[in-house]
Amino acid sequence: MNDQSVQPKESRQGLGFADLLSIVVVLALAGVTAIVWFNAPEGRYPVHMNLAGQVDRWADKAAFVSALGLMAGITTVIAVLLAACARSRALAMQVQRAGPVFAVARVLAVVAPAFGAALIAGIGLGMIQPDDPTLLMRVVMGFIAVSILAIGEPLGKTKPNAFAGVRSYFTLTSRQAWDKSNRLAGRLFFWIGLAGLIASPFAPQPLGVAVLAGAVLLSIVVTVFESWRVWRNDPGRREAI
Repeated sequence: MNDQSVQPKESRQGLGFADLLSIVVVLALAGVTAIVWFNAPEGRYPVHMNLAGQVDRWADKAAFVSALGLMAGITTVIAVLLAACARSRALAMQVQRAGPVFAVARVLAVVAPAFGAALIAGIGLGMIQPDDPTLLMRVVMGFIAVSILAIGEPLGKTKPNAFAGVRSYFTLTSRQAWDKSNRLAGRLFFWIGLAGLIASPFAPQPLGVAVLAGAVLLSIVVTVFESWRVWRNDPGRREAI
């Protein structure tokens, strides 16, 4: 066998879409934090929202800026760590086997904290009115649904790897269990995400978000059970290393 056929591809050195998006998001968060610090008047600002979409903690300008700065810092750390993983020679094979799922998860990991920061900043700067928490929860539900849908679409195509997919004892010791349970998870996530996105404009809140989260948890239980069922009947299964 040619040695080149089993060698992982070298990590790309140029800037890809995920890199550019991460840079834009981090700079935008840093910019908003600076604008608020230098231009926003003193007053009461939101620093936390509960699961019902209601602002349950207010603070002064300094604490508000600190909260935005913290979210910007968390986003930066996530972006840097994932960029390093994507370029690591040691992890190149794992990233390659994860396929599009790693790229999608990388984008979502950067966008999710930025989304939360945008909601808090929008309320604090008066661009979003906190009087109707139901509206905020509809937006949150839509974002979660899009995230689930985006993960589900490529999930069934991923190969065994260290980053993404249905990772259980059964899938890690049976390739058949890996393939079938990940295809099932991909289909479930796709349809749950699509249904959640369609329902987000009119679903009662916070019930809609709770049902969406429950559907995701149930799909995880179902796919783990499927991995066990396939593993049990796979004569080629092996012991985990």
